[in-house]
Amino acid sequence: MLAIASGLRSRYSVGIITDNKKDRIDTLKRLHDLPRLFDPIVVSSEVGIGKDNPEIFLGALRVLRVKPEECIFIDNSQANLIAPEAIGMKTIYFDDEKQDFKAFLADLQSHGAIAGNA
Repeated sequence: MLAIASGLRSRYSVGIITDNKKDRIDTLKRLHDLPRLFDPIVVSSEVGIGKDNPEIFLGALRVLRVKPEECIFIDNSQANLIAPEAIGMKTIYFDDEKQDFKAFLADLQSHGAIAGNA
């Protein structure tokens, strides 16, 4: 997933909206150098808003200066796709247990984020 994000980063703004706890995301930031790949990194516990509230997505959109319809939000919980869909973001469910990257890349392609031969 980090390699995919790195590839997308050359053409798009790529951010994270996470409900991980602050200490866990801080560890992941250091371990994987996440700030190099993602900006913004929005942590729900830091902003006091969960992914069930459209405002967490609207805040990220303001930072990126983009419209909801220009974004794709990816999550491993279908419940977390409800709020971004409600404000007009495209969404992709990624089943992290199956790790089906072929299907994931096809979803990105269907949304125009990657070329057909990626």
